[in-house]
Amino acid sequence: MYSDETICLLIKRKEKNGMEYLFEKYYQSLVIWADTFIHDVNAAENLVQEFFIKLWEKSMLDHVQPMGLKNYLYVGVRNRALNSLEKTDPLRRVGEVAIPVSVAEEYDDFKDEVVEKVREAVERLPERSREVIKSVYLENLKYKEVAEKYGISIATVKTLLVNSLKTLRKEFAVYGEIFFLYFLKKVKKSFNRF
Repeated sequence: MYSDETICLLIKRKEKNGMEYLFEKYYQSLVIWADTFIHDVNAAENLVQEFFIKLWEKSMLDHVQPMGLKNYLYVGVRNRALNSLEKTDPLRRVGEVAIPVSVAEEYDDFKDEVVEKVREAVERLPERSREVIKSVYLENLKYKEVAEKYGISIATVKTLLVNSLKTLRKEFAVYGEIFFLYFLKKVKKSFNRF
């Protein structure tokens, strides 16, 4: 295995094997790192591959010192993972989801009952998860504001939201994705009763 000093030297000289050695040394651990945020190995692999391509194409490592290389890579992957979560966070877009009229009509008869079940499911979440969800989706606070409010990191805020959403999706999987989004939209409108 090549040292970070050798890798940085080769990259600064624009030698392709520098990137190859970097990839061999860090790719697997960076994929695992990205997966801790986005919980999707395929997406994590794509994210890390795109990150390496960008590093090479934009010569982003030219000024990185060997002793800071590992940290630079991990921070870069973490930031990309968190940015991808923000872009794909379906709860952030619940109000924007266009629900077909047929879905609304089909579920109109028992929507109040299901909305109440979703609200109850949110209440059963662990305390911190529940606080974060309410802060983000009811008070419309930004992740940074929620992190400051509870004295936690932005990464923790996002992790709590992602894990909570997974829990809710599992519990309401019987209704299907489009119905789940429909009920979330309804719940968001009625959350002021919390």
